Amino acid sequence: MTELRPADPRARTRAIWLLIAGLAVALFTVFLLPGTLEAWLTQDGVNTSERIVWLIRGLGVFLLISLCLPSAYLFMVAARVKASGEFPPPGMALVKAVQVLRGDAAIKRVRLLRGLGLLLIVLALANAVMMWTLANTMRY
Repeated sequence: MTELRPADPRARTRAIWLLIAGLAVALFTVFLLPGTLEAWLTQDGVNTSERIVWLIRGLGVFLLISLCLPSAYLFMVAARVKASGEFPPPGMALVKAVQVLRGDAAIKRVRLLRGLGLLLIVLALANAVMMWTLANTMRY
């Protein structure tokens, strides 16, 4: 018989609020940020190309951080799964009921979580290098 770990209603509520916050940030980025950036870049008496270079570098750092944070979370979940020997680990807030995996199936999930975390780190570093290189080529 398979064991189901029940969903947490508070986790579902937090997930909905997180989606609403993400939507608000996206709307801000699409509608308000372009005009502000254009005004900042085209101010009189400033070096526009230098500001563009720093804008690209800042975007690269932002993307590096935003990809490394989920990676760290995946590694932490993998460590909790390995320590408990079951997936999902005890105490994890679930959005929906999930079947508990033990033994080899849980170890496979540990490997999958670590692999995804490593992939995110590699992608973050590759993106940072590309953004920094792009910014350096625009300086000349």
